[in-house]
Formats: sequence, structure tokens, C-alpha cells
Amino acid sequence: MTSTEAGRNAGRSQNPLTRPERLLVTVFVTMFGTMLAAGALGFTTLSGQLLDMQEQIGALQKETSAQLLDMQRQIGGLRAEMHEEIGELSERMTRIETLIETHLVPASDARDPAGP
Repeated sequence: MTSTEAGRNAGRSQNPLTRPERLLVTVFVTMFGTMLAAGALGFTTLSGQLLDMQEQIGALQKETSAQLLDMQRQIGGLRAEMHEEIGELSERMTRIETLIETHLVPASDARDPAGP
């Protein structure tokens, strides 16, 4: 074996890939790294957007709860007002019935306040 052949064999044993193979490996490693970085960036972006959406939903829930509580208060107020007005109408009806019985109905047809 000549010194030139020994040099070639020594070079091959240290680096078994040829230049085109090394180039392909470099391209694939670069592509894999780029895809990995893009995936990490996409994941980070989506995580941020999901967190923002959760915050917006929480704010909407608080706002909706406050509106619902306000509506319940208003309904409670309207109910109290309605019961008050019904009470007033009941009193008026009683007075009207009393007036009718005392002034418009003949004494013989009037109800006995003690009952039948």
C-alpha cells in the first residue's frame, strides 16, 4: 500500500460519509430544526391566544352574572310593587262592594254582616 492509499483509507475510516451525503444530512438536520422551531413558535402562539380567550370568557361571565343579578333585583322590585298595587285594588273593591250594599241594594236584600 502506498502512502497515498493509506492517506485515503485513513480519511475514510474517520469520515465514512461522502461530501454529497454530508450535505444531505446537513439539509435534513436543518429542515428538522426549522420545523421543530416553527412548531414551538406555533404552540407558544396558540397557548397565548387560548389564555387570552379564557380571560375574555371570564370577563364575559362576570359581566353576565352582574347583569343577571341586576335583573333579579329589578324583578323583585316589580313583584313588590305589583303586590302593593293588588292590595290597593283589593281595598278599593271592598269599599265599592260596601258602597253598593249600603246605598244601592234595598235593605231586605242586603247581606247580614254576621253571616247567613
